[in-house]
Amino acid sequence: MYLHLTGIYEDEGKIPELLITLKKAETLYLKDNDLVHVAKVRKNLRIFYKKYGYKPEDFDFSKNE
Repeated sequence: MYLHLTGIYEDEGKIPELLITLKKAETLYLKDNDLVHVAKVRKNLRIFYKKYGYKPEDFDFSKNE
């Protein structure tokens, strides 16, 4: 579900929301020990950070955990 939301956020130009959603998904998948989806999320994070010029430190993800 989370990976599908990224396409919607990207189409609407809501890149910060996209990245926050991916980090939330990563946290939830880690809690479920779903390492396949964790890997997919992390791959997408790397792609979107590079594509849009963001870095993980641009966001305070500690509030989302």
